[in-house]
Amino acid sequence: HGFVVLEGRDAVVKDGVLAAARAEVSSFFSSGRFARSVNGKSVRQDLVCWLRETDGAPGALDPDERHLKPLGPEMLHCVRLLRGIAHELDLLGYSTSHDHQVHQQLQLGFYPGDNQSGYVRHLDHSDRSLFDLGLLGWIRAGERRKRTLTAILYLNDPAWSPSSVPRSASGAPGDGDGGELRCYHAACDSGQPGTQAFTDVVPTGGSLLIFDARRIEHEVLSSSRDRFALTCWITGTLGPGKDKSQT
Repeated sequence: HGFVVLEGRDAVVKDGVLAAARAEVSSFFSSGRFARSVNGKSVRQDLVCWLRETDGAPGALDPDERHLKPLGPEMLHCVRLLRGIAHELDLLGYSTSHDHQVHQQLQLGFYPGDNQSGYVRHLDHSDRSLFDLGLLGWIRAGERRKRTLTAILYLNDPAWSPSSVPRSASGAPGDGDGGELRCYHAACDSGQPGTQAFTDVVPTGGSLLIFDARRIEHEVLSSSRDRFALTCWITGTLGPGKDKSQT
C-alpha cells in the first residue's frame, strides 16, 4: 500500500529512551520552542518544534541554534535514528527512489489530547504548478516538491490504547486513546480512482512509520491523550538505485 510500520516487538525505540525523550519535551514547552504551524488552525491544530543534532553546539551554522539547549542523549538518539534511514535505504537498494538526502532539522509535532485537534487529509509531496500556487507559494513549496518518503517516530507512551473497533470514516472518537494516522491506500492498489480504503496506524510509543510521500494521503485523527510525533522528510531521485549491499 506504500507504507510500512515497525511496532510491537519490532518497535525501534525502547521504553526507557522514550520516557527520557518525553521528559525532555517538557523543557521545549517551558523554553518557548513550540509554535503554531503556518498552515493555520483550520488545517491543523498542533504545535511544532524544529530539532537539529547541532542544537546548542558552539560551531552551529545558524546563530539561533547556538543559544539553544543541546539535545539530551535520548532525543539525540531518536533524531539520528530517523536521519539514518535514508542511508540504509540506499545501502539496501530501495527501488522506488534513490540518492536519498535529509534536512538537518526534524519536526516534533504536539497534538493536545482534547478529542478535537488533528490534521486534515493531505499529501506531504507537492507537485502543484507555479500557476496554481503563485510565485511566493511555489517558492515556499520547493522542499516539498523533492520529498519522496516520510518517516515518523512516535514518542508517546508505549502503552497507548488502540480502539476496540475501527474508527469510522468520519474519524469520530473511538474508545481508545486515539491519535491514529489514517493512511489512505493509493488508488492503484484497488484499481478504483479516489478509493477511500485506509489503514489507521496507532501512534504507540517506539513505533516507526515510513510511507511514500508522493502517493499516501494521510490525516491525523484526534486523541484523548497528548500526542507526540518526530518527523523526518527524505528527498531523493525517482527510480531504482544501485544495490550497494553487494559492493
